[in-house]
Amino acid sequence: SINSVVFSPKGQMIASASGDHTVRLWEASTGNFLRALSGHADSINSVAFSPDGQTIASASSDHTVRLWKVSTGEIIWTVSGHSKPVNLVAFSPDGQTVVSASEDNYVKFWTVSSGKLYQTLYELSSFNSFAINADGQTIAFGRSWDNAVKVLDVSTGKLLQAFTGHSGLVNSVSFSPDGQTVASGSKDGSIKIWEVSTGNLLRTLSGHSDSVNSV
Repeated sequence: SINSVVFSPKGQMIASASGDHTVRLWEASTGNFLRALSGHADSINSVAFSPDGQTIASASSDHTVRLWKVSTGEIIWTVSGHSKPVNLVAFSPDGQTVVSASEDNYVKFWTVSSGKLYQTLYELSSFNSFAINADGQTIAFGRSWDNAVKVLDVSTGKLLQAFTGHSGLVNSVSFSPDGQTVASGSKDGSIKIWEVSTGNLLRTLSGHSDSVNSV
């Protein structure tokens, strides 16, 4: 299975993460295979490019997060602070932090330069997705047990907003580029647009006949 796929920031490469325990890099314009990043001991569930495109972070069911050098495929560091499969990974907008989310219900923040854990944000009940605002100050989570979207302050872990209205679990969340709104896609077949500052529901986009898995 291919569990995650992303373009590099300049669009020249594609990285894919697979159940075969590898991340593979491809040339976007030709489809040529460039290299495989090997080292994980279980399925790789999520992959992300750094903002400068020089490194890749990967999250795996082997409970680890790895940072790789794009040019060579070399492992820069491996961290194993989670106690269950790690399903989501992302870079902060400034590229200085890797954020990981696990089935152990913890979100952890790792320093890119050293792999050192410097913050455990919050103990969360089951969630399926997260997104970091462009300013790096807030993080949104799509949750499965209460069908809600939660927005937290990154530095304090304080709950800023709770968006409720979906009738099915929230599969995907995304901030708008200006950070003023959040979009959420749900198993209920809808996409909802929320105003971050007030928590108001701005509109509901309907038309899908089944679960919305990515937004």
